[in-house]
Amino acid sequence: MKLRTTILATTASVILLGLGNSQPVYANSTTSSQVENLKSELIKAKREYEQAKSIYDNALSSAPSNTITLSDKYIKALKTAFSDFNVSQTERDSAKSILQSESLRLKNQNSFHKDVVDEGERLDVNNLPLAIRQELSFFAQDLINQVRSQVGTPRVSVSSSAIDFADKVAKEYVKDDWGLSKLSTLGVSGHNAEGINRVAKTYGLPTSDAESEKRGGQLYENLFFRPVSLREATKSQLKEAIYTGMVEF
Repeated sequence: MKLRTTILATTASVILLGLGNSQPVYANSTTSSQVENLKSELIKAKREYEQAKSIYDNALSSAPSNTITLSDKYIKALKTAFSDFNVSQTERDSAKSILQSESLRLKNQNSFHKDVVDEGERLDVNNLPLAIRQELSFFAQDLINQVRSQVGTPRVSVSSSAIDFADKVAKEYVKDDWGLSKLSTLGVSGHNAEGINRVAKTYGLPTSDAESEKRGGQLYENLFFRPVSLREATKSQLKEAIYTGMVEF
């Protein structure tokens, strides 16, 4: 069984990556020609991003609304448990207990709503077209920002380079035949850290150290998955997987 992580990993990254480069370009070795090429690629990427965003926004206006709603009780407990450094350990533990009970209650209250338009074409989950990856990324971005707005943290934005990064990571999972059998054999955390680090290096980004990598430690992926043998799926199924990942992570 092969797992694809693109739809869940894409929007977490807001790092500006070198667009379209297989190797990092350093300031002291960059020629004027390379600079101009990078500028052109950036302009093209921004244009493609705006086009994809416009298409998604138009579709969103007529589609069933998928929302994630938190309770005031949950938000207060979250802030007490993780961002209020003036509370006692007893208060912090109590807040974490509230989070556990509220999480179960809210999980039952937040549910995915299907759009019949997304029920048609079946897609190869290991070879999703760019337009589909963009749409799924904007869908995930919207859900993430709903939650972040409720708790008062800054919004995130999809970038073309993050979509590209996530797709390359997904291909590493497929190439390495990553599945539950490998997880039980290697005893890692679920992440294909070697594959993720290979991709990160092509962008000139930092990676986890060798010891951490052996345990599945890496710097770029938050992963939610369920064991399935699904090779094809509709957009509706993929969006539901994203929604479920957000609610149950």
